[in-house]
Amino acid sequence: MSHRYSLGYLTVGDLEPSAQVYVAKEAGYDYVGLRPIAMGLPSEPHLDIAHDSRLLADCRTALDETGIEVWDIELARVLDEIDYDTYAPALEVGAALGARVLLTSVWTDDPLKQVRGLKRVTDLASQFGLTVVAEFVPLSKVKSLDAMSALVREVDAGNLGILIDVYHWQRSGAPLDAVAALPREWLPMIHLCDCPAESPGDLEAIRYEVRERRLYVGEGDAAITDLIARLPTDVVLAIEQPHLERLRVLGDAEYARRALQHAKAVIDPVFAATEPVGASR
Repeated sequence: MSHRYSLGYLTVGDLEPSAQVYVAKEAGYDYVGLRPIAMGLPSEPHLDIAHDSRLLADCRTALDETGIEVWDIELARVLDEIDYDTYAPALEVGAALGARVLLTSVWTDDPLKQVRGLKRVTDLASQFGLTVVAEFVPLSKVKSLDAMSALVREVDAGNLGILIDVYHWQRSGAPLDAVAALPREWLPMIHLCDCPAESPGDLEAIRYEVRERRLYVGEGDAAITDLIARLPTDVVLAIEQPHLERLRVLGDAEYARRALQHAKAVIDPVFAATEPVGASR
């Protein structure tokens, strides 16, 4: 079986959406992930395709010219204070560009706001035919697979699942059996990268590693093929692998190409005997 691969937004996140599409094509990916909902970080470029007609037109042109498809859009965070309706224009544009999946994560300590906020995100996404995957993140308020699984069950939305990021999975210590026990429909995609077995000593060190120094698949210690074996056979493998030093040295297209090359070299031979299954919409 040959898995399908998507170029995750953060891997070459400084590029305009159209440039990310062209890089995905040149590097050999099947899909691309875009971020029409900004996080407001000081270093983040302003790439608001929902309100910038030039960015949107260029992105449409790139998709038409390359045949690359948009797999996911991000990041509709659950926050203490947020008007969730402000996400709607980005969701509408993302769906119009062909996106299947919306990424979210949870950044409020309030259990009631967690449930209500995640429900609002899924309700909005359903208006545009989007599946939502909620990511557990060591830096966020829902840090583990068990905690996110409990929250997803409590929200009980038909279009809600979980996003497993290899980095966060490794750092959280979630066992493979816990992954295998999840409903298959919760897992349309994962985020691929690698990292050392030993966790950095504090949150600032984790923040640096996760945003600036993720490793090629096979370069670290994560049991990536064992993890993928517990996932649906049509899971989309989205490479989210920011490594700023390598990006500066290699350039966007070459870095993206090498990230995909390493992933395929590790993953594809293990699953070669499995019957191919196309990614489901």
